[in-house]
Amino acid sequence: MNDRFRRFLRLFAPTNGLRDAILLDHVRDYFAFKRYYKTRFATDNARVFPHRLVVVAIIKNEGRYLQEWLEYHKLVGVEAFYLYDNDSTDHTQALLAPYIAQGEVVYTAWTGQRQQNNVYHDALLKLRLVSRWVAYIDADEFIVPIAKPTVPEILEDYQNEVGLSMHWMMYGDNGHTTSSDDLVIERFTAHAPAPDIWMKSIINPRAAFTMEAHHGCFIGNRSAVNENGKKVRSRSFPPVADKIRLNHYWGKTWEEYLEKRAKGTVGARNPLLPSDRSMFDERNRNEVQDDIMKPYVSLIKAKIGK
Repeated sequence: MNDRFRRFLRLFAPTNGLRDAILLDHVRDYFAFKRYYKTRFATDNARVFPHRLVVVAIIKNEGRYLQEWLEYHKLVGVEAFYLYDNDSTDHTQALLAPYIAQGEVVYTAWTGQRQQNNVYHDALLKLRLVSRWVAYIDADEFIVPIAKPTVPEILEDYQNEVGLSMHWMMYGDNGHTTSSDDLVIERFTAHAPAPDIWMKSIINPRAAFTMEAHHGCFIGNRSAVNENGKKVRSRSFPPVADKIRLNHYWGKTWEEYLEKRAKGTVGARNPLLPSDRSMFDERNRNEVQDDIMKPYVSLIKAKIGK
């Protein structure tokens, strides 16, 4: 079934869950999961899990940024990372070796184009009985707990929800044109005046039958909520980010954007970003200076130094 026909067919589905199943070609999983949800979900969900929070990401040639990203998320309560390497040609695997040896990173080599949803589904199946919560983000996104010191502490207020979604806060280039050896969160401290309408999700992996890039896919019309308890999917208006947000260092500098473009995208139908400055300038937001990440800089540098 091709994409165009699936997009047409989903218009006749009665629920969000079935529409997701048709669009993502997971109809069989949807109906199998309905049986699971009725018979085993409650028992499985009452278990004690090895982890409270795991992050899943698909990466490609992110070696220069990965240590900072890993060490930061460890500081805010992430206990393990399931990383899918989509044909990296840099030093990613060597850099991850110590984290793999310590059991903090589960590394999977994964080849091919447009593999994001496939990777997310694979991780979901592996993590159902491994972690209380699973966050699906990219290597240029940093989960920022605001209301409490760590992300798991914030998630305690959403125990009865199938997921918590977080709005992007789009960061710009801070006037830099080229990269440097300083941390990402150190170089880029300016962002848009308000959160973006787009969101990413932290989900209960036992409640979802598959994953879309921005939201979990649940039975019927179940949905994750935003920090105020409103049901949301990939986007929500008005955006709120008083308790938790997702700092998105999307383009960084123009030099780094060109490197990002050369890698190609992992989920979009068009694998190449624009060669001109149109998308970069649209997302290059520098209106508000913000030091929310400053307390983490010295801690991360100390970890990397060791």
